[in-house]
Amino acid sequence: MTFTEISEVAGKRLIELTSIPIEEAVIKLLPHLEKKRALNIEDIYSLFDRTDTIKYFVRETGKTAKNVEIVARKYLDSGYKASGSIIPINSTIDWGKYKQSSRNIRFQLHSWSMIDMLLRADEISESTDYITKAIELIEDWTNLFIIERKEDEFAWHDMAVGKRATQIVYVLNRMIELKWNFESIYKLIISAEIHRIELSQVERIATHSNHGLFQVTGLLALTKSLPWLKDADLGSKIALDVLQNMVREHFTLDGLHKEHSPEYHLLMVNHLSSLIDSGWLTNNTNILELVRLISENAHWMKSPSGDVIAVGDTKNNTKMKYLWHGCTDQAQNGLKAFPTGGLAINNSVKFGTQTVFSCQFHSRQHKHADENSVIYFANGKQILVDSGTFTYKYDLPERMYCESTRSHNTIEIDSRNYSRFRNDAFGSGLAYSTEVGPCAVFSGFVHHQRLVPTQIPNNKIQTKDGISVDIKHKRTIIDYPSRFLAIIDELDSSEIHEFVQWNHIHPELEVDIVSENKVELIDEFGNKIAKVWNKTVNDFPMQQSIIKGQTEPHLQGWQSSNGVELVSNYAIGFSESGKQACFATVIDTAMEKKTGQPYLNRGSNGKYLRFAFVQNSRKADFRFRFDSNSNLIIEATIDKIEYNIEIKRDE
Repeated sequence: MTFTEISEVAGKRLIELTSIPIEEAVIKLLPHLEKKRALNIEDIYSLFDRTDTIKYFVRETGKTAKNVEIVARKYLDSGYKASGSIIPINSTIDWGKYKQSSRNIRFQLHSWSMIDMLLRADEISESTDYITKAIELIEDWTNLFIIERKEDEFAWHDMAVGKRATQIVYVLNRMIELKWNFESIYKLIISAEIHRIELSQVERIATHSNHGLFQVTGLLALTKSLPWLKDADLGSKIALDVLQNMVREHFTLDGLHKEHSPEYHLLMVNHLSSLIDSGWLTNNTNILELVRLISENAHWMKSPSGDVIAVGDTKNNTKMKYLWHGCTDQAQNGLKAFPTGGLAINNSVKFGTQTVFSCQFHSRQHKHADENSVIYFANGKQILVDSGTFTYKYDLPERMYCESTRSHNTIEIDSRNYSRFRNDAFGSGLAYSTEVGPCAVFSGFVHHQRLVPTQIPNNKIQTKDGISVDIKHKRTIIDYPSRFLAIIDELDSSEIHEFVQWNHIHPELEVDIVSENKVELIDEFGNKIAKVWNKTVNDFPMQQSIIKGQTEPHLQGWQSSNGVELVSNYAIGFSESGKQACFATVIDTAMEKKTGQPYLNRGSNGKYLRFAFVQNSRKADFRFRFDSNSNLIIEATIDKIEYNIEIKRDE
């Protein structure tokens, strides 16, 4: 049995209830009616307290009330768009037609995603068009997969069951209000019972992922809104106990979602906020406080272009205001770090800059092989981009590329991917983050002990495929808004490896080679917007590769803008072989006439590092050293002003 099949308990109950007349089945579900020989629809009407109308549980969508009806009408007229495919919903859906479609499309079908906006529109509209179509679609699904017991591997997908449950509650209430035909109402009550049983199987709740949050929400919806269902109290207790544990497990202490994706962080903010608004939670102060914290953090997940920051399985074109209904236009300013989460974001609203640094590995959920990766905006333009996500067919070359190390702005080692084995998860690799005068400085550290081949899909990688290594990688970021971004890599190993630092440039930018260690970035209007310098500690130039839209021997120089297609972009690689390596890439956005080459020096077995960069008469000079107590001392001279920062070992 897999988690996409109905559970044994729910399956047996389904066979029992669908093997007898519908009225008899409903009587079995309502303890106070068990002595009745015949069922009267008035008995059902009486179950609903008409003084307390059941509100629709808003899913994770961020669309605001003012455009809900517009979107719902568009769905009715033009169909529902799922992963690039259009599903007509103004007629009967051919559920079997999509069995060869992507996992995402099939999941959306069986979670009734196409009905969500119809129900939201129904709640604010005087028209019954939306609820009528929603009921028709739900009736069709119920007849096939409940009454006729048809099989589909996504019909009982864990998250889909949870999402459907919240809709069943609302639709049942509306069917009673509209005096819908009693046979359809009876069938949906049977469906509610089967969903309750399915969601009550604790061992099947996906507590390791966000799927579990949707499962417990569905169970709460059924048991709190339909308390007359058999064993409703027990179901509520199960849901609340699991939810309490999951909230603690799914977010770091500093309020970052552990699934490595700002998009999923925002989805969970919406979800938990709606859960609190539902009134199903009482006296859960821990949950309330955490939701407040993660909601505050969500404001930092927006890029200068208004999109959600694309880390992990986040699309590059997801507008923040459409994803999160709590989004404000006001941009966050300054440095925000998540020490236990493993993420740092530095924003300068004045100069239109943003630097995102990710060094996190909490689980396999939505995790890319991207530790120590950087995303960078300067002067309102994105310069360094993330590969983004791709449809969840894990053996697709495009999906494998978007997850790979080489598709991110980090170090690729020996043409292999970073490990995503659970045993290699380290939580946060963010060593520190601090402000030094006008600069933000942060650093990440990862001790790589295994790499994995790039040609095996992540969901098929086995332990035996791991390649043992012993490589320490420290990356230091110096962000001087309006001036430069310095990316400094230090790598140490007892064996020789090939290290390639990849820098992926926005698709709208062109790359012009100036020398073996310098290139210029040019925008769509022919304007120079930045110079990219590369510097090693030994002054020998690294091998430079500039690739765009490569397909053989493997994909390189691509970005997924929308999660379903790739667009070509320049990838700049600087490579070096050895047991140790130390080099810096500097993105100079000021481009002063008298700019010198970056200076880089490393000594004392890695306990001392110096970086300096002169632009005209302005100089930024940083010295990093560890004292006898292993505390980090940062001494800097920036535009003739001295700074001294001490970062305690235990901080």
